[in-house]
Amino acid sequence: MREEIERIDAIVKQFVDYARPTELVSAPIDLAALIDQQRRHFSRELDDGQLTLDCTITPGLTWHGDATLLSRILTNLIDNAVKYGHLGERPTRVEIYAKRQGRDIEIIIRDHGPGVPPEAIGRLMRPFARLDSSRAGVGGSGLGLAIVLRLARRAGGDLQLANAVDGGLVARLTLPTRSDASDEEPPLETLHASAAGRSSAPHPGSTTGG
Repeated sequence: MREEIERIDAIVKQFVDYARPTELVSAPIDLAALIDQQRRHFSRELDDGQLTLDCTITPGLTWHGDATLLSRILTNLIDNAVKYGHLGERPTRVEIYAKRQGRDIEIIIRDHGPGVPPEAIGRLMRPFARLDSSRAGVGGSGLGLAIVLRLARRAGGDLQLANAVDGGLVARLTLPTRSDASDEEPPLETLHASAAGRSSAPHPGSTTGG
């Protein structure tokens, strides 16, 4: 009963997150500290050995933008990776990379689960989308990645999804180093028109650097 109540609470929260506009406040954000804060949300799973969460972050990496917006993005991406990244009897494994890429900040969150059929990747970022695959066996609202795309675009960034060559799903978030985020929500048709990502991606570690 408790787990069912928590699941319903999480779904309701996603509905609220998707619908509500928020006033944005820009400030320098230490990405290592923010990601560590997100990591602590999973202390129980980490302590129990159910989850491994590996972080590779360029030292001193800072993003100038809204901390609440980025926290909501990271919460949804990490929750998605933890929820759907389980495969077999092994602990769920999630990797997080953050680095500067040209004029942008790039954050990659990769799971080692079953991945997604290539033709269905674009649908993952549409509101209420559910897949008829092994990733659809876990309850949810179908809003998590739609929220991420909407918030990323609001910050002037983007989200791409792709299957890793050696298995699992890779979520690649790019944000301008300094976000001049708008208080206006981007039109949904704009988001849906560009939601499709690449069908496969190299291991994110092979692109980390800079």
